[in-house]
Amino acid sequence: MTLSAEVRSIDCTSCGAGLNVLGGGRVTTHVCPYCGTMLDANDDYRALKSFGELQRPASAFKLGDRGRLFGVEFIVIGTLGYEEHWNGEVWAWTEHQVYSETHGYGWLNFENGHVTFSRRVRTDAWISTDQVKRSEHRPSAIYGDEKYRYYETTDAAISFAEGEFTWQPEPGQRTQTISALGNTGMLDFSQGETEREIYLTTYVPAKDIADGFGIELPPPLQKNHPLKPARTWAHRKFVGAVSGLFGAMLLILGLILSLNPGEPLVSQVYDINDDLPATLNFEVTNNRGMVVIELDSDVVDGWAGIDFLLTDPDGNPRFEIGRTSDYYSGRDGDGKWTEDGSHAAIRFRPGGKTGPYQLEVDIEEAGFWKDGISRTLLRSEFPEVIRQISVSVSQAQTSGVPAYFAAALFFILSFVTFALPAILHQRRWAGSDWDDED
Repeated sequence: MTLSAEVRSIDCTSCGAGLNVLGGGRVTTHVCPYCGTMLDANDDYRALKSFGELQRPASAFKLGDRGRLFGVEFIVIGTLGYEEHWNGEVWAWTEHQVYSETHGYGWLNFENGHVTFSRRVRTDAWISTDQVKRSEHRPSAIYGDEKYRYYETTDAAISFAEGEFTWQPEPGQRTQTISALGNTGMLDFSQGETEREIYLTTYVPAKDIADGFGIELPPPLQKNHPLKPARTWAHRKFVGAVSGLFGAMLLILGLILSLNPGEPLVSQVYDINDDLPATLNFEVTNNRGMVVIELDSDVVDGWAGIDFLLTDPDGNPRFEIGRTSDYYSGRDGDGKWTEDGSHAAIRFRPGGKTGPYQLEVDIEEAGFWKDGISRTLLRSEFPEVIRQISVSVSQAQTSGVPAYFAAALFFILSFVTFALPAILHQRRWAGSDWDDED
């Protein structure tokens, strides 16, 4: 029978509870939410079988909820709970059959705080289980102007039902669905026990649910969803190009600044035995840029710790600092090798203090590392690893380090903006069960 337009409620023929009739003329089954009895809508709501007492699945929607999506009025007429078990894990979600007097039937799907909308489509495209198993590359299907590529296979069973449906759901009834993901939606190829159907699924933002149904969705348990539109901005390519240009300009500026040797002030070579400790006097006349103290030594197969104490024109200690000068060499299976750390540098900005500076230089300790043995030498033994050091001072030297640092930031920004589509693409497909390495 077909329910007349005037009928809006019936009594459950099993428990007598009053039930609202919400769906249209294609409804064939009504599951009582009070006793779980399945009623035949085409046979005066005759009791068919009972689902029994089942645990209601989590969802933001309930029977009778009305709302507007895509400019169409819908009402929630049925609720199905699904579960998939695999490898000791359980996935659960809820699907609501919805009805529109002008656009017919569809499904609102609720999972982990995300909502999608599915509607049945007619197309000759199909992806089968055997095709997925045999294919060396992701199977694909064309619908409309869009290509859909294999995403996952689900084998789920009904765990709960209530309300009205255009078919007859049963407890434990299994449906295998192969999903293929496109740019704007997902094609779901569902194979049941008696028939197969194809659905087109799209993402419904939380704002649309709030505006259309007046329902505030809970925060999603998982931020990512393959159908969730990616956040981007209209000027992404412009920002990437300009950032790359600025990075290149700053890199060139850094090279120019780094090539500036500064103005030499003094240079002195010291013999370890005869000259140290020593005092080196120099006068800073240009307070722009940096003053650079450079150290070189003839250290061989060892190391030396060299101390510097700088006194400013006011007679106050500016800093006391140490630098290590070392050099090692040897031979292994790849041939000769060397590790040269004999050069070191100290940089500081004089600020407004020009005038005579005094630099005290001395060797604190020295030693060697050979054949796995480390030994610190006595001062009289220092010449075994180091005989001379040279110290030079220059002023008004510029550094390209700040420019290099800024260039690196701009290059990173440029890379991220241009790589963003690939990053978002990877995130969309992260949940796929297809193994590209197979």
